[in-house]
Amino acid sequence: ASVAALMSSLSQAACARVDAAHWPGVALSHTQRAQPPASPVGAAPHRPARLRAVAAAAGAAGGVAGSSPLPVRLAVMNRVLIVGSLALDTLETPFGRVDNIIGGAGLYASTAASFFSPVNLVGVVGDDYPRSALDFLHARQVDTSGVEIIPGGKSFRWAGRYEYDMNSAETLDTQLGVFADFSPTLPDRYRDTRYVFLANITPAVQLAVLDQVRAPHFVMADSMNFWIQGARADLLQVLRRVDMMLLNDAELRQLTGTPNLARAALE
Repeated sequence: ASVAALMSSLSQAACARVDAAHWPGVALSHTQRAQPPASPVGAAPHRPARLRAVAAAAGAAGGVAGSSPLPVRLAVMNRVLIVGSLALDTLETPFGRVDNIIGGAGLYASTAASFFSPVNLVGVVGDDYPRSALDFLHARQVDTSGVEIIPGGKSFRWAGRYEYDMNSAETLDTQLGVFADFSPTLPDRYRDTRYVFLANITPAVQLAVLDQVRAPHFVMADSMNFWIQGARADLLQVLRRVDMMLLNDAELRQLTGTPNLARAALE
């Protein structure tokens, strides 16, 4: 839920910045997007004049357009570049257990962001990863050209246990699979993406992506206890190069060695 909320904020920031070179004079305020005027019963949904102009322009340019405001907005908003895991997870909680379910930070973050902005996704899977998961992302306007499928490879797998508060996870098993040798090469059209989310993935891969994006406007990164313990040096390099880092209480204390959260944040 927290990742979804943060991706919503990141994507809405992207919504506010319309590419003036392609859509001169078009700018939709947060208020206009979030609070459209009510329509009379039976009438077509009301759109501000500028949004109607964008809809017409999108249709003329061959972009996605239609009666729903979401496809029109997708035609004009800045894209979000997301790099993260596409995984098969085994989870234990006080409420039950599931084995080898579709998961991964890249999947969840892309799904959340797709409600607000087009998404470019970078990741890697083996041929054991369900095709239905990629089809789901395609249906949500997620560009998966940056997802590499390794024939004969094994997808990243993670097993963990959550306690009753569902806040802290204990890692039981991690199998990197195709992640172990993953070195992403961004499609050229991804490299000018202004909004970047480095979802939970190896810090080395996060650094490789940062080396390839040209002039990002805002970069947010996520990590977890496994990387804090096993890839600390690379993770610290990531921290120096991003605008925002996502860590829960336990991860922040683990990274800094400071039990007081206020002091740990200052470090």
